[in-house]
Formats: sequence, C-alpha cells, structure tokens
Amino acid sequence: NNNNNNNGSRSSSSLPSKEIQVSRLLDANANGVNNSTVSSVRFHRSGGLLMTSGMDKCIRLFQPDGVRNTLMSSVVLDGFPIYTAEFTARADEVVCTSRRHHFYTMNVETCKVTRVPGIKGRKEKSYENFAMQHGQDAKYMAMVGTSGNVLILSQTNKQFLFSVKANNHVVKCAFTDSNDNHLYSICSSGEVYLWDMRMRKCVSRHYDEGSVHGTCIATTIDSKVYACGSSSGVVNLYGKQHLKQQRQQKQATALGGFRPSPLKSFMNLTTPVDHLAFSRNGEILAMASSREKDSFRLVHVKSRTVFANWPTNQTPLNYVSTLDFSPNCGFLAIGNAKGRVMLYRLNHYTSA
Repeated sequence: NNNNNNNGSRSSSSLPSKEIQVSRLLDANANGVNNSTVSSVRFHRSGGLLMTSGMDKCIRLFQPDGVRNTLMSSVVLDGFPIYTAEFTARADEVVCTSRRHHFYTMNVETCKVTRVPGIKGRKEKSYENFAMQHGQDAKYMAMVGTSGNVLILSQTNKQFLFSVKANNHVVKCAFTDSNDNHLYSICSSGEVYLWDMRMRKCVSRHYDEGSVHGTCIATTIDSKVYACGSSSGVVNLYGKQHLKQQRQQKQATALGGFRPSPLKSFMNLTTPVDHLAFSRNGEILAMASSREKDSFRLVHVKSRTVFANWPTNQTPLNYVSTLDFSPNCGFLAIGNAKGRVMLYRLNHYTSA
C-alpha cells in the first residue's frame, strides 16, 4: 500500500499556488444525511469508502464516486453521540468515542460493533478526543486524558500501553507516520510537545507564537511541516528544519520555554481554529473554524499562500464541523452543522 506517500496521483505539473480548480459533486452523504452535526468524515485508505459519524449516533459508510455515492451500510450506537471516529491503520475497523468512559469499534466489512469498557485504572469520564497512527507499522492510538495525560493504546486490542504527560491540559494530538513514530500534542497553554513513541518521552517542546490558547494541531505524513491553531483564529506553520536552525542560533535547549518564529502565520480565520488537515502528499493544508459560517481556507503549503479563488461567497459550506482529503488528494469532503457532507473534486490531481 503506497497511498501514504502517493505521488502517482499528481498531474505532471506541480500544484499552482494562485488558484485551485475545484468542482462540486453530489454530496457525499446525499443517500444518508446526518440528522445532526457531522462530527467526523474520513476516507478509507483505499479511497473506495468514506465514513461519516455524528451526534445522531450513526456511523455510515459510502462509496464516494461523486456520481452516486452509494450508502453501503449504517449502524446506530444507542445513547452514544459520536464525537470522533477514525479508521484504524489496517483500515478494517472504525473506532468511535464520545463523552463516555467506554468506546466502540465497528468492523468495516461485517459492521459488527464491539464495546470497549474503557481504560482500567483511569478516572477519565470522556475519551471524545483521540488520534490514530497511520503507516505500514502503525500500532498506536492516543487518547487525550485529563491533567496533561495522553494515553497510548494498542490499535489491535485497544489495551492501555503507557502514558505521557505534559505540564498543561492537552487539547489535541497528531501522529507522524509510523516510520517516524512521533506524536505531536498541543496544550491549552499554547505549548507544543513532540513525543518519541519508542522512548516514551518528550524530545522537544516550544510555545506556539502568539497563542493565548492552543486549539488544534496537524502534521504532514513525513512530519517535515506541522501547523498549530489557536483560539484567536491564527494558524502558524512550522518546519522541522527551520525550528532546528532557530534552536541552534538561540542555543535553546530542546525542553526549555523556547519561542520560535513560524515559517508563516495565517490570519484568515477570526474565531477559534477547530480543524486542520494536510493532504496526504503535504501540498495542501485545510483550516477551518466551526464557530463562524463558511470559515474555511486552503493553503498552498510550498509557497505558504492561501488560495484566493476558493471558497467563494457562494460556496455553501455553512458551519464546518469536519473535513478530510482522499488518499490521492483528488477529493475533499467537508462536513457541516446541518448534517451534510459536501464533496469537491480537486481537479489538479488525476485520480480521486
């Protein structure tokens, strides 16, 4: 499976930075609209399935071809409004969490649901927030716990393996590819931690520039670039190499209260940043806030510029609640508070 760093999806020329060519397709969930806010939308690594979940307690699987978007299956989890749902790295299961101590897994093929009773010895009342590791040797998932704890579980048997602890409340986590085997987390204080999963400890940390309250973090698969979102709406883009150079110049220690400059700060959003996602090839960064209507932008990562031509005032995004790129970057799915998942074709990429 080479979807993780698939360059065969590109057209022969590099992605133009000024304008992005986008076509609207039939809504991805036209055959099974959510009865409430869409909490998660995720493409299966094969690209042949799209999963949606929501506050309506329902997981749905679609075939996203842009023409029919056939509903393949839907499963309701009684009394369990779904806050986050993710495919495992092997892509044979979906893990769903809520504001509950327990969580559920669903087999993609059989739709069999299994209840996981929670994590032994932990007092957390909610595991609504978690991240999944992807890549060939991926084996971890990270649950955001209380008091700065991040709980690392096995993707296969969902057993608790170990935890790492930040100095402040962790709000979001993002794994690098399993070859790299690191985990980023951002705290409410705006401090960013990089955890080494092999050593089970923090190997570097820094403050996100200008952040009063950290809200969001995302990384490219190769982990060369990552983005941090804050409550003011600012999104800062950092480069691993750039950070290293700044550390050397300032002779800052890896674990001190280091305050580096980002590669670029994007001021396009004005309310708290809830969603950040890089396309699988790292060429595009999507950023969104669910607090303001149509608050969504795409960044051309290499030139560090925001595409000016899309979305337009006419793009009916509404309050964006989740988003994802397809494995070959040809599709962009955007879920909103009305229960719709809009599907767009990014025409630069030859395969969806």
